[in-house]
Amino acid sequence: MADMRVYINQGRYDYDSKRLFVIRDNAINTGHLGIQDAAEQRLKKYYPKLYQRKIG
Repeated sequence: MADMRVYINQGRYDYDSKRLFVIRDNAINTGHLGIQDAAEQRLKKYYPKLYQRKIG
């Protein structure tokens, strides 16, 4: 699953906030905290208002 984290950090999913939230939710459900953290970092950087509203 390290490949998914690399893709997120490279910005491949920055064009769609919904996709980042889906990846984050799937990571939470499967217990992959590294992927969850990477998705949250990208959300915080590119969609700060959505991040604040949804995650806190």
